[in-house]
Amino acid sequence: MVTMPFCPNCGKEVEEEDEVCPHCGKQLRGSQPTPTVKPEKHEDGYGAIVGGMVVAWLGFLLLLHSRGFIGPEDMGGYFLLGIGAILILRGLLAHVEGEGAESTGYLAGGGVLALLGAGILFDLRDWWALILIAAGLFLVFKGVSERTRTPRLQT
Repeated sequence: MVTMPFCPNCGKEVEEEDEVCPHCGKQLRGSQPTPTVKPEKHEDGYGAIVGGMVVAWLGFLLLLHSRGFIGPEDMGGYFLLGIGAILILRGLLAHVEGEGAESTGYLAGGGVLALLGAGILFDLRDWWALILIAAGLFLVFKGVSERTRTPRLQT
């Protein structure tokens, strides 16, 4: 079985003869051997932060509702809008940290939720269904295209 090496810095596939990673520019030859197995992803450490933001957002909305600023008919829209914004923020952080595939999922999911929330708040009726269809097709296309570019290790 032939295995392709991966960059020890960004984890992306490189050619055996590459001296510099074409993706991140890291020097591949030198004191470090190039690993032949893609490094494992570790927990990103944002789970508790994102979860805390979701809980705080829900508490904030409940407080606004109990004070009469938000009616019960708008709670769902505001909740989805806020969760979407939180996921978009996480996606932007993932993008800045070089997690391309993860950032796409967060950004797409957050965008869909934010648009759904806005659709509920502004009574956009059928737009939410079209948004979901477009987002789903985008994610399927993105997943298929990444799957064809990423090598699969056989066990």
